[in-house]
This record gives sequence, C-alpha cells and structure tokens, in this order.
Amino acid sequence: VAENLIQKYWYVLGLSPKINPIEEGDLDFFRNQSLVALLTENEISFFNDFALKYNIKKSKSSKINFDFWKDDLSKILEYTKNYQIKDYKPSLDYSQKKVKQYIRGNDEAQTHKDFNSYIELMFSLAKRWNEEYQNYKTEHHLIDFADMEDYFYKLLDNSEVMADIKSTYKYVFVDEFQDCSPIQLKIFEKLSDIVEHSIWVGDKKQAIFGFRGSDTTLTTAVMDVIKENEANGVGGCTTDILSNSWRS
Repeated sequence: VAENLIQKYWYVLGLSPKINPIEEGDLDFFRNQSLVALLTENEISFFNDFALKYNIKKSKSSKINFDFWKDDLSKILEYTKNYQIKDYKPSLDYSQKKVKQYIRGNDEAQTHKDFNSYIELMFSLAKRWNEEYQNYKTEHHLIDFADMEDYFYKLLDNSEVMADIKSTYKYVFVDEFQDCSPIQLKIFEKLSDIVEHSIWVGDKKQAIFGFRGSDTTLTTAVMDVIKENEANGVGGCTTDILSNSWRS
C-alpha cells in the first residue's frame, strides 16, 4: 500500500520516479558486508580484548565469540528503523544507567568503564553505519521498508493525497493490530481521520512481532483510550469483544 502511494506521489516527496524497494535479503547482505569495513583497527582490537576479558561465548562449550558485537549492533539498527530514532543520546544514557544499576562486584569501576566504552562505541558505529546506508540508498535510488512507512506517513499530511484517499477508500481494516509498530500506529491513526470508517482487530495474547518493533504496551494503551472515548461518547469510537473463537 505504501509503495503504491509513494510511486504515485514521488514528486510530493522530492524523490526520483525511478525509486526501487530494497529487498530484505539485499539489506542483510549489505549490512553484513558493510559492518566489517566499518571498524578501525583500534575498534577491532577493543572488541577482541573485550570478548577475551569477559569470556563471551555463544555457549559454554564453544570458543570465544569475537563477532559478538554484530548481534548487538544489528539490534540497535533494527530498533532505529522500527522506532525512527534520529538521536541516540537518550538510548546511550539509558544503557549506561543500566550498567551502573546491574554491575556489582570486584573491579566494579573498571568494569563500568569497559562497558560504558562498549556502549559508546556501539552507538557511534550505529550512527556511522546509518550514514553510509543512507548514502548507499541515495546512490542506487533505493528505499527500504522503514522508508516506505516514513514516506507513507508524510504523504498523509498532503492535501492532494488526503483528497485522493478520501475519494477512493471508505474503509480501512487493520488485522493483527497488536503487532503494529509505533510508526504503523501513527499511519493507522492518520488514515482513520481521512476515511469514513476504521476498524482495528487484535488480541495482545497473540503478539509475535516484537522483533520488528511492535509493543503490546503501546497497542493496549491505544485500546484503553478508545474504550475511554467510547464511554465518554467522544470521536465515534466503539469497541467489541469477539465472543467466539472461529479459528479453534
């Protein structure tokens, strides 16, 4: 849906009409290749020393995992994409507070210093990687899944696009609502203001997309607001609990 709208209104966004979506497999390949070239010799040395000092392994019987940092960096990059993070400072500060909270015992001061250095390096690498990735996409006229969501949301503020959607669509149905991410929720909210009827169906007990940025705390909070609006007669909101499980 987002891709179709972006292809139609590329000129509103200032994009090239030849823009192409990047496949998930291509993104994974680019990430794996670029992570290696991202590090300086000093940074490689730091990671190797860190892995040895803290005996980092994938399992008790395996060898030292010198690539352990790649999983952490990939997770930061995934959250960056799903939550549209522009500034890492709040995340960096939060992470360092957690280190202070959980690390106790011998050499506590040195351990704090080591882990804080690790955290600072991880967010520095994430920033550098994102800059390189943006350049790569620009050079090759590519957009990824997160870009599609971001551009889709921006288009929903454009009067021409809003009029087009309003004249074309009457209903928006969102299935598996419990698995939407923050940016998807903002898109659904915006669409519900444009079309006549918006219907969201979900069950927080069936949430499975946490790895893609969904958060049942968020969707549950939204449902609470809808229920409150329904009780107060605000905004034409109604809720319904399905009494039968047709799946089973």
